[in-house]
Amino acid sequence: MRPDAVSIAIRRIALTLVALAFVAPFGWMLLASVASAEGLATGDLTEGDGWPQLTNYAAVAGRIDLARQITNTAWIAVCNVVGSVLSGALVGYAFARLRFRGRDALFLAVLSAMLLPPQVTMIPQFLLFRELGWLDSSLPLTVPAFLCGNGFNAFFVFLFRQYYLGLPRELEEAARVDGAGFAATFLRIFLPLSLPAAAAVAVFAFVWSWNDFQLPLVFLHSPEQHTLALGLAAFKGGPYGNTQVHLLMAGSVIAIAPCIVLFLAAQRLFLSSVSVGGLKS
Repeated sequence: MRPDAVSIAIRRIALTLVALAFVAPFGWMLLASVASAEGLATGDLTEGDGWPQLTNYAAVAGRIDLARQITNTAWIAVCNVVGSVLSGALVGYAFARLRFRGRDALFLAVLSAMLLPPQVTMIPQFLLFRELGWLDSSLPLTVPAFLCGNGFNAFFVFLFRQYYLGLPRELEEAARVDGAGFAATFLRIFLPLSLPAAAAVAVFAFVWSWNDFQLPLVFLHSPEQHTLALGLAAFKGGPYGNTQVHLLMAGSVIAIAPCIVLFLAAQRLFLSSVSVGGLKS
């Protein structure tokens, strides 16, 4: 066997093992979601009568207000996607194309927001939203996305800026010759061309907001406002156990399904944006 063939075989084996390490937890989750409590207790997920027990999914819907929680979570996630794409694209375009004093220093200040853990700003945000009367509503979880107010919005600004730096300046010059101003150039030319970056931002924003547990726990109090992440906490036992693992895993499968579908649908654009944006300086 040639050395090149041996090297390729080793790489494929290594990548396969790494892929299995990532996929194995999802496989166990799927098996546990249709297992019985007795099977989980003994370690044999296929033990028990009636395996696979698809009734676990119906039991999840019976224990929590699944439809309402999915609706609340979807509304928050969609608002975060729209707000993050619009605000990140606009601010990223300004940092990439506008020339003003202190631009680079301001950009570094924006990026420094990623260094702050969300716990640092949680109390000031809570006090602010309480004064505004926004507590126990979706406003604290949606409005900041339109104002680049979330910590991860700094990453979105960086991603859009890097993408816009890779576009030729001739596009902007041609738009100026045609009489287009800043807003028209951004809306008609650069924003449509930034579809790969927008797809990456949409995937990140959707996944982060869909799976968020901490912020809804702080800002949402009534059960009618709860998200799916808060609903799944109902299956967690106390400090001495009693966690209904089979129902928790069934709910987790329901929770991650939209994220997987979205990533697979936008996979090509997502990878294109990450690879292209990472090469720009």
